[in-house]
Amino acid sequence: MGIGGGNRETWRGRMKIIYRMLMLDMLAVIAEGVALFTFVFLLKRLYDLTDLLAAGSTTIATTGSLLFALLPSIMVLTFPMAILLAGLIVYGRLAHDNELVALLASGYSHRQLLTPVLILGLVLTVTLSWWAHRIAPKGLRMFQIIAADILQETATTGIRPGSF
Repeated sequence: MGIGGGNRETWRGRMKIIYRMLMLDMLAVIAEGVALFTFVFLLKRLYDLTDLLAAGSTTIATTGSLLFALLPSIMVLTFPMAILLAGLIVYGRLAHDNELVALLASGYSHRQLLTPVLILGLVLTVTLSWWAHRIAPKGLRMFQIIAADILQETATTGIRPGSF
């Protein structure tokens, strides 16, 4: 007899369902967390960019490209925070609803219940490491180029020949 009664294939099928449920819950909360934390990190930059837009220094397209260029470097910070938030919310909900106690009582170990989160964390760690070394610097370079173009355009805008 396998864990929780039934044969071994039934137990593996139940583990797949539990893994899938944990992964889907984690991914949903990670998506919400990334959106929330990205908005929080962009608030100050949004204030500065709207000042540029209101002063007439830039267009909406240029402001959007500045914002888009900032996103890769912000994502390096928001994803780890979102993963932490997801782990706390998902396992906190399981503990609050006593589902965690029920799973442990039916024979599942802590290691088995943490496996999906550890796999997700490992995949996102490798992905974010690559992202931080390849994509984020390109985004910051693009931001610097666009900002330099804006400064160059606005620096010569107020100068007119023959006026002092």
